[in-house]
Amino acid sequence: MQTTSRVPFPLLLRSALIAIIISIVLNNLWYLILTKGAGYEGGPVNFLSITMGSTVPLVIAALIFFGLSKLTAKYRTIYLVGAIILTLLSLYGSFQPQLPDGSPTPAGFALLTVPMHLIAGTIAIYLIPKTQTKHHA
Repeated sequence: MQTTSRVPFPLLLRSALIAIIISIVLNNLWYLILTKGAGYEGGPVNFLSITMGSTVPLVIAALIFFGLSKLTAKYRTIYLVGAIILTLLSLYGSFQPQLPDGSPTPAGFALLTVPMHLIAGTIAIYLIPKTQTKHHA
């Protein structure tokens, strides 16, 4: 049995693009504030890693939202619960003593990365389903 999506894909693409742009701008702005304003060195974090880290999770979130809309009528609830849980779990890495490459975590790393994870997560939690709700009842 073929299930059609409850979410129009072109609308989802537009929503995801808006979410990605907002996430990239806010996360890079936070990086600039912390590195230029507060003098944080940044460690392995840079504009490219922030841009990719703001893009990839939101693309995945949008695709999951779309996929869930094809599978179940409760797609919004399932998506929101999953997005909240994954956002909270994403914070874990910010507090580890070592980076994934084995080098020590720089001082202030959590102050830099936790807000970035919360920004991208909040946008995924709020904007993707909110835009769909607004345009697709």
